[in-house]
Amino acid sequence: MTIAVVAIAIRKPIALCFFLITVPIAVTIRKIFTDKVKKSAKSYRYAMETMSSSMNDMLNMIPITRAHGLEEYEVKEIEAKISTVFRRGKHFDTLTAIFGSSSWASMSILHIVFISGSAYAAIKGHISIGDVVLFNSMFLSLTGQMLMMIGTLPQLSQAGESIESVYEILTSPDLEENSGKKHFDKIKGKFDFVNVSYQYPETTRHALKDFSLAVEPGQSVAFVGPSGSGKSTVLSLVLGFIRPNSGNILIDGKDIKEMDLRTYRKFVGVVTQESIFFSGSLYENVAYGDKSVSPEEVVESLKAADAWDFVEELPEGIYTNIGADGLKLSGGQMQRLAIARAIIRDPKVIILDEATSSLDVESEERVRLALDKLIKNRTTFVVAHRVTTTRNVDKIVILQNGRIIEQGSPAELLTGDNFYSNAVWQSKK
Repeated sequence: MTIAVVAIAIRKPIALCFFLITVPIAVTIRKIFTDKVKKSAKSYRYAMETMSSSMNDMLNMIPITRAHGLEEYEVKEIEAKISTVFRRGKHFDTLTAIFGSSSWASMSILHIVFISGSAYAAIKGHISIGDVVLFNSMFLSLTGQMLMMIGTLPQLSQAGESIESVYEILTSPDLEENSGKKHFDKIKGKFDFVNVSYQYPETTRHALKDFSLAVEPGQSVAFVGPSGSGKSTVLSLVLGFIRPNSGNILIDGKDIKEMDLRTYRKFVGVVTQESIFFSGSLYENVAYGDKSVSPEEVVESLKAADAWDFVEELPEGIYTNIGADGLKLSGGQMQRLAIARAIIRDPKVIILDEATSSLDVESEERVRLALDKLIKNRTTFVVAHRVTTTRNVDKIVILQNGRIIEQGSPAELLTGDNFYSNAVWQSKK
């Protein structure tokens, strides 16, 4: 494009004015369509994300849907969302086509006018036939470049929406803002909850109220109580997924409000009720997040988690592909792999959230033994309905309506009449 402009300026400066007219025309066309194309791309992106989320929910809800005979309802709901995606995609494609056609038509009309003017000037003897050919080729080169530049608008709009979608997730304010905050270089594992209260948005009841608790380094604490008593809320606070509405949480004497929690979580190991595994080798799943982990270290962690016996028998050992979500493994095997994944991080803090609740008696016992090894000399927070998971902890905290109503060692609580002792007696019947 630059060569064409320079060549025309040298050959016939007056003709350069006509060439430069293409710039404001191209800018005007782009300006007319920019907001419309961006708005359409955003609408299309939202429809796609909504449909994708709904499809995922539908697949997870299949057992419930079938149990309640709601298949036709779900199909209609998904069809409606697919129809929305189709309409918005069609609108975006139509708008893109109109934009491209308008740009091409404008430049084509300008080209016809320019060639007609050049031919008239040649007939009058102002320029030669060679000039007409030169101007024509140069003009085609110039308009071709212009069309290419303005034609990138739809692609840039879609790319911008994709980036915006990722940006919304990464900058989500519902977790925490860590930029510029102090780092945790090491963790001893001392926790102090000082008059902590938390109320979930759009609710009228406190999930936790005036919650105060001191946990020493290496101490294991189990939270028990009826559903809705605040057990899971405590774990979310420990992980920093939510922040107290009032009160303070101190880790090694440092208020978490002032700390970069990403550096804290490097010292945390988590084992939940449903352990999640991605499609890949067992080695990759256990060493997740740390490419420096050696195969030997993975094997040692598997042995510590009482998982090496079944891993050793797999076709390719630790390099066996265990499939998406670990679907080729039993529940007990998946939990022991999750424990191995926690062990390999050598965490100072352990979170156990219903780690054995979905297992049968035999699997539970093996997982419990592995958990006992995991929590040794590590600060541990446990939530479990099964009392067998809590019998070896240092302290049990009984919650009710978001408040601590009693706490003590398992042996101490068994001597009284409380939620924990009643649960133990019920389990023995």
